[in-house]
Amino acid sequence: MKQPLDLPELTVRVGGSSGVTIFPDHCRSAEEAFEHADYALYHAKLTRRGAVILFTQALATEIAYRSLVEQEIKRADLDREFHLAFQPLWCESGRRTYGFEVLARWDSPVLGPVRPDVFIPVAERCGMIGALTLSIFSRALKAASAWPDDVLLSFNLSIKDIEAPQILEGLLEILARSGFDPHRLVFELTETAVMQKLQIAAGNIRRLRDLGIGVALDDFGVGQSNLGQIHRLPVSALKIDRSFIADICESTVSCNIIRTLNDLARNLDCACIIEGVETQEQAAVLKALGLTLFQGYFFGRPMSEAAALDRLQSEYASSHAA
Repeated sequence: MKQPLDLPELTVRVGGSSGVTIFPDHCRSAEEAFEHADYALYHAKLTRRGAVILFTQALATEIAYRSLVEQEIKRADLDREFHLAFQPLWCESGRRTYGFEVLARWDSPVLGPVRPDVFIPVAERCGMIGALTLSIFSRALKAASAWPDDVLLSFNLSIKDIEAPQILEGLLEILARSGFDPHRLVFELTETAVMQKLQIAAGNIRRLRDLGIGVALDDFGVGQSNLGQIHRLPVSALKIDRSFIADICESTVSCNIIRTLNDLARNLDCACIIEGVETQEQAAVLKALGLTLFQGYFFGRPMSEAAALDRLQSEYASSHAA
């Protein structure tokens, strides 16, 4: 399947992932066999695209845990158990925090802290993602309303959010009721999610942009898009995946890739944001390459609503004192 298929008009590349289980070693019925193979396939798509994953006891343990997560998230008090964290978006040219990305955190009274990479896929699979998204979004807008008028709120959407009309309508209704300026809002979608539902995503992205809402492609560079597809998406920003800068202080190739991606963003008339900046050395190299928009632990870790407001007030006081 990996071998390219050369056609007169173009070259087609096809990939595939597979989940496998062994009967009767790992399962006792056809239904259980299907469930295990399906979970192995899901694991392959999530962690090792293009690979064959054999169902193991480790995956069985993970299934059991995710089953508990599903039970608890279905009966969770979303407004009480889930809280918000805000990670700064830094503008080097302005020497200021120009926005925050809101992140959901879950402290389950039964399971304790549950990682987002666990509860978000579970919420998607069990149909809870819409209710969770709307709850988090409403509280995020309320928090951001206390910020200066030039500070952006960046909010993550899953593919389930963007393809479900009722969720998108709910988000826009909450936004309208809040009075929050749509031009201060950015919705983030992963490149992979957009490519999975390209036609639906493209139409909804255009609708959001027409309302003045920004749309950023998150984890850009590790998905499945091509230039022709990206050109048709009216996004306002590309967020370059952190994997591209892991060795940027030592690698000329990484520097060239970042330079190319920055040029691509400029040609598409959108912003280029570098994710995962963790050291002063990385920041220095990226600044020398002409990048100005950053996110990562070096510029600020996720923080509470109160800490985010304190940061903005401190920056404001410092700038006016200068």
